[in-house]
Amino acid sequence: KSHVENIGLETTVHGSERISGAATRGGVLSVEGVETTKSLGKVLTQADGATVYLHEISPGRFNAVIEGKRGIITTMGNWSQKSINRISKRYGWKIE
Repeated sequence: KSHVENIGLETTVHGSERISGAATRGGVLSVEGVETTKSLGKVLTQADGATVYLHEISPGRFNAVIEGKRGIITTMGNWSQKSINRISKRYGWKIE
């Protein structure tokens, strides 16, 4: 189900929670963080066709935005290289 709020981004319901900060696991990104990650991040394709924007914010630390056909699915803030490696395997991200 698609969801659009006053944040100006199209998201899934879960995605809007991951931007607004209602979720407590894994860090969330602000609207500005989403925009920065999408503009500066490396663009990858997940195995299910979703687009992954992966931005290294400092050595070994990453922000990510996952976006599907209905909008933003989730965001991840300040994840370690190890966590990114694990999730990339699980969801089929092609990282060089």
